[in-house]
Amino acid sequence: MEEQERIEGREFTEDHPYRNNKGLKIFILVLTIAVFVIPVFVVLNMLKGRPPFMFF
Repeated sequence: MEEQERIEGREFTEDHPYRNNKGLKIFILVLTIAVFVIPVFVVLNMLKGRPPFMFF
């Protein structure tokens, strides 16, 4: 019981190395948006009779 209280009361002072990596967070955000947005454009282009990857 004492060991569990000691573990719960302990604060972690060391940060994970990726916690403050702003570039990595932006990359993951852009990648996530691309995964959900590009297929929508592909489907819309195919429904309009254009080639799937003609975005402009």
